[in-house]
Amino acid sequence: VDECAEGTSDCHSKAICTNTEGSFTCACPDGYEDRSTEAQGPGRKCTIAVTRGAMMRIRVENDVVMENGWQVAELGLYSDENCEERLVFDLGEAARRLTPTRLLHPAVEVTDDGETTQRPQGTQYYWRSTEFRVCPGTGWPSLQPELSCAARCSSGATDPVCAGYDAADPDLVNPEWICAYAHECKEVCDMSPDCVGFNMRKYLAQCQLLATAECEAATNRTYAGELDGTYDDDYDHYFKDTQVTLAERGTSSVSDPIFAIDGDNATSWMAIPQGVLMLSRLGAYLEIQFAFSAVVRSVSVLQPAGGSAAPAVRVHYGPAPVSGVEVNAVEQEEGEPLHLQGAREWFVEGRALWTQTWAARGLQPDEDRCITTTCGTAGAMPVGMHSAVLRRGAGTPGACRCKK
Repeated sequence: VDECAEGTSDCHSKAICTNTEGSFTCACPDGYEDRSTEAQGPGRKCTIAVTRGAMMRIRVENDVVMENGWQVAELGLYSDENCEERLVFDLGEAARRLTPTRLLHPAVEVTDDGETTQRPQGTQYYWRSTEFRVCPGTGWPSLQPELSCAARCSSGATDPVCAGYDAADPDLVNPEWICAYAHECKEVCDMSPDCVGFNMRKYLAQCQLLATAECEAATNRTYAGELDGTYDDDYDHYFKDTQVTLAERGTSSVSDPIFAIDGDNATSWMAIPQGVLMLSRLGAYLEIQFAFSAVVRSVSVLQPAGGSAAPAVRVHYGPAPVSGVEVNAVEQEEGEPLHLQGAREWFVEGRALWTQTWAARGLQPDEDRCITTTCGTAGAMPVGMHSAVLRRGAGTPGACRCKK
């Protein structure tokens, strides 16, 4: 009997079933963690490996000496290669201060294979999830009380979401619990920045909306890399992946970098030399660190007319530094590894582990230059004269996540 072919094995749906003489074996595939108990045996519970991905970052820096400093009016990030579908930074009431911002979807998403899809109506934020985990926290009452289990699944209700509804369940009387599928829970949570995520019962259309979660980091309502939570067979945890932070370097920065992403071309960020006559080449940068889930395929750089515009800039893309992670390098300078990265004159520069660097030349004041930032074909890398498949972990959004 071939239990694998007949579908009578008890392997997890994602596991690899191998028929053997008189029996079969189960194994979780690459990119999945085996959460089976010893009594169950291997391959009975396969969960997507929690992606412990660092934030990503785009850095733009001057590639020429600047006599009067350097000024940037707008730095835009886009999900397509033509600077059309812009990622939105929700600045809220703090648009004129360097405070945590939130990252929202563009209206159209572009998948790794180049297909474009209209995002669901109402879905604003990037989302991530982790299987078989529940995060205790403070409930967030739904802004749609008609979706509460008591309202939606009253006696005699035939709605499929009411399957498994138990009026005696003490959780379901609370306003943060709604009877809905995961995509509906996302849309409800998207209605307010005060909702950070939800716990979803794995086998029922029931979710608990959360205002805070214990596996959430202390700042900016973002989650720690491990997403420890509490392991629970009956839950999946969903959370908004929305963190945005800004960084800058200049001999002296005289304006807030928030001005470079506020959508207002009349405001700008500027770095000026202090105590010296000129701003050195690569002497200043403006950097946006953003959610791991977001994929940036192009960057626009607008320098104001009448300002100090650099005719040449470099754009770097790669993972942000992770505290406590040791980076292998031949030498280190100012905490960053030294290596050749887009160096035209073959000099060694202090650089973090950028996935890729692009050079833009001939920039003019008031020119909104679009720079494509794709990192090759997702899922493949060249090896010598041949091409080999690059094994990607489930949950890794794109090629720019991997240092080549």
